[in-house]
Amino acid sequence: MARIVVHTCCAPCAVYPYTLMHRIYDAVFFFYNPNIHPAVEFARRRDEVKRFAERSDMRFVVEAGDEAAWEEAIRGYENEPERGRRCERCFRFRLSKTAEYAGRIGATEFTTVMSISPHKDTAMLDRIGADVSAASGVEYIPVDFKKNDGFKKASVLSRAEGFYRQNYCGCRYSMRCGPPERLFS
Repeated sequence: MARIVVHTCCAPCAVYPYTLMHRIYDAVFFFYNPNIHPAVEFARRRDEVKRFAERSDMRFVVEAGDEAAWEEAIRGYENEPERGRRCERCFRFRLSKTAEYAGRIGATEFTTVMSISPHKDTAMLDRIGADVSAASGVEYIPVDFKKNDGFKKASVLSRAEGFYRQNYCGCRYSMRCGPPERLFS
């Protein structure tokens, strides 16, 4: 069974891909998200995935840090709209780290759960994944997890699990649309 590293941003995005991936791969779900702001939000998302991993036997790894490097990667693109060049640079940064981790543990493939979101540009993710793959030597597997009602299935599973569901992508720049007040109370 091939080993794959699956970049994971949150439990609601990971739950459905997990149901598919763990059957056909030796899957490691990799939480690497130095973009998530504030720290309480990062911890909440990480802990939700961890809670699911403990109940489901999901192989789950957290790699924290690199906030300054992430800021440098998106510098100059802070005012870009969602799905724009800032997001492209953010995805490239996180997927590069995912491929790097995959190489370190001997995985031959990597992918991301972010394609499950209707708010993410799957074609952009796939282009970036292919570029990162060419540079790293680890094969990117393009998967549009939202196909075949994937997002709907993930939503049903998330509700059943009682997952916290965030209402913004994660970075402070994506909070402009109105951060959830509960984060600051």
